[in-house]
Amino acid sequence: MDEFTSRQHQIIQILNREKRIIDSSFLCAELKVSKRTLIKDIAAINQNKNYILSGKRGYRLNPEFRDSIHKMNILQQEEGDSYELLKMLLISKKPLSILSLTEQLNLSDSAIQKMVRKYNEWLKDYDVQIIRKDGALSLMTDERGRRQLVARIVHRKSKDFFSDFSNLQDYFPDLVIEDALSIINRTLNEYGYRINEYYIINFYLNLFAILSYSEYRKGVRECADAPLTQYDEEKIAAQIVDSIERSCFLIYQDRDQVISSIAQVLYGFIDHDDSAAILSASHLPDGFVADIRQIIEKVLAERHLEINYESFLNVFCLHLNEMIERCKHSASFTPSGLSIKQTNPYVYDVAVGIAGELSEKFSIIIPDSEINLIAIHIGYAIEQSENYNEKAEVIIVSDNYHGIADKIVEQIRLIYDNQVIIQNIYPSLQEVPFSELSRCFIISTMPSEAGNPDICFVSPFFTLEDQKKMSEKMLRFTEILRRKEFSRMFYEYVTYDSFLVIDKKIDKYQAIHTLCEMALKDGIVNPDFEQHVLARESLSSTAFYNKFAIPHSDVQEAKKTKLYIMVDPAGVDWDDQKAYIVFLIVIDQNASKEFRKLYNTIIETLYSGEIDQNINKIGNANDFIRFIVNK
Repeated sequence: MDEFTSRQHQIIQILNREKRIIDSSFLCAELKVSKRTLIKDIAAINQNKNYILSGKRGYRLNPEFRDSIHKMNILQQEEGDSYELLKMLLISKKPLSILSLTEQLNLSDSAIQKMVRKYNEWLKDYDVQIIRKDGALSLMTDERGRRQLVARIVHRKSKDFFSDFSNLQDYFPDLVIEDALSIINRTLNEYGYRINEYYIINFYLNLFAILSYSEYRKGVRECADAPLTQYDEEKIAAQIVDSIERSCFLIYQDRDQVISSIAQVLYGFIDHDDSAAILSASHLPDGFVADIRQIIEKVLAERHLEINYESFLNVFCLHLNEMIERCKHSASFTPSGLSIKQTNPYVYDVAVGIAGELSEKFSIIIPDSEINLIAIHIGYAIEQSENYNEKAEVIIVSDNYHGIADKIVEQIRLIYDNQVIIQNIYPSLQEVPFSELSRCFIISTMPSEAGNPDICFVSPFFTLEDQKKMSEKMLRFTEILRRKEFSRMFYEYVTYDSFLVIDKKIDKYQAIHTLCEMALKDGIVNPDFEQHVLARESLSSTAFYNKFAIPHSDVQEAKKTKLYIMVDPAGVDWDDQKAYIVFLIVIDQNASKEFRKLYNTIIETLYSGEIDQNINKIGNANDFIRFIVNK
C-alpha cells in the first residue's frame, strides 16, 4: 500500500469527490499551497503508480486505479482507531496480551486480528511485522524499523506539523520530552550549532526515537568511558546521551551505538550559527575559503548568475568542509524528505555544478543526498537574485481617485514581493498599448470589464476575496505564458533533423550517444561534447518523474543553441527510471541564461503533459507538436 501524507490524501479525496478534471488553481486554493508544492505532492503520489492523470486542463484520477483509491480511502478512515494498537505495541518492551487489548481498545478478538492482517501488509515497507504468539501480540523489527514506523505514525497523526512537542510524550514514555528538548538544544548551542529549519521535524523525531527505543534499563551509570571522537557531531551526540542518562535515570546497554546513531542523524541536519561561523571559519584548512569562493564564482559565472554569496560563504564553507570529510570516509546521514531536484530543478543543477568542481578538487564522490544539501544552502540566495526570476509584468487599470490605484499597487508588491513588475497604471483599458495587452497580466477595477475572462476584475478595496481571485488568475496566466514560451523554444531550437523517434529497448548511454552524434554531425559541438554530457550525468541523474530526461553538458560552449529530441514509446532505461522523451540541450557559450529557461520550461511543461497517454501516437515531429507542444 502506497504511503501518503495527509495533504496528499486530501488531493486524492478532492479529485475523487469532484469526478471531473480539476484545474491546478482550484486545488492550490483548496489546499492553500503554491503550485510548486502541488506539483511536488502529485509527483510523490505518482511515484509508484500513475494514480493521477495530468493534462492541459488540470488533473483527474486514473480510472485504472479507482478500486485501489477506494480501498486507500477506507484504510485512511479506519486507521485512526488502529493507531492506538500500533502505539501500544511500539512503546511496549514485552508482548501484549490479546485479552487485555480487547478490553483497552473495546474491540473483539476477530476485529483485532483483521486489523493486524491489514497492517502487516502496510508494515512490509518498514521491515516490521506484528506477530501473534501464545495469546499475545508483539512487533518483530529492529531499532531502525521501529524508528521509521513511529516517525510515520506521528507525521500522520499530526498532519505533518507539530504545534506542541509535548503531544509526543505518549510515544516516548521513558523520556521527558520537554527535558530532552532542552538538553538537545542546550548542547547544540554550546557547540555553536542550530537545527536546519528544513529538517526540524525529522530531526527531533529521529533523536527521540533513538533515545527511547534503544535498549536500556532504569538506573544510574557509575562511570562512562569518554568515546573517541573526531567530529563535532560525535561530541554533541556523546554529550546528549550523557545528559539524557543522568536526567532520565537510564543506562543504555550499547551506549557507543546510541552515540553513533545520533551522530549519523546530526550530519547534515545541523548548521553553524551565523555568529559562531564567523569565528569558526578561521579553523578551516589554509586556503579553503579561497578555493570555495573560486568554485562558486566559476559556477555562477558560467550560468550568468549574480548573487551575493559572501553573505553565506562562511557558513557554506563550514558545511562543505564537514561534507568533504563525510564523503572521504563514506559516511552517510538520514536524508530529509525535501527534494530540491523536484521543487527547484535549476537550483539543484547549479548545486550539481558545484558538486562536480568539489569532486575534482578534493577527489571525492558526492551522493545525491549531499548535493541536495548544497542546493538548500545556495537555493535561497539564487531565488532572491535579481536576474534569476522571470517576473510577471502587471498592468493596473483603475481610476486613481483617493489613491485607489496606488493602494492596490502597494498591496500587490507586499503580497508578491519580487515575483511581479508593475509595468504601468492606466485609467482605462482603451489606453493600454496592444503590445502590453498581449504580454501583461491585467488587473482592473472597472466594472465594465468584469466579464472579460482575460482580465482580473477586483473591487477598489482589494479585499481578501480579490486577492484570492488574483492568485487563481495569476496561476492560469503564468501557465499560459509558460506554454507560449515552450512553444517558442521548440520552434526556435528544434528542426526536423534534430528530432528522432525510435521504438526499441535502449539505455541512457545509447540514447546520449545517439543524440550527441547528431549534434556533432551538425558541426555545432566539439568532439569531446559527449564526454562532458556523461560527466554531468555521472554526478546526478537527469531523469524526471519516470517520464523524461534532460541530459546536458557540464560545459556550455556550443556554437549554436539547439534541442535534440528522442521519443521512445518503449521507454529508455535511465538508472531506476524510464524516459519516454529525451531532450539533449546544446547551449551556445554566449547564451547560458537560455539554459535556465529551457531547463525549467521543459520540466514544468512535460511534467503536466499527458505523456503516457500520447507517447504511442507520436511518429514524427508534427505529431510531437500536436500532442505535446500544443496540447
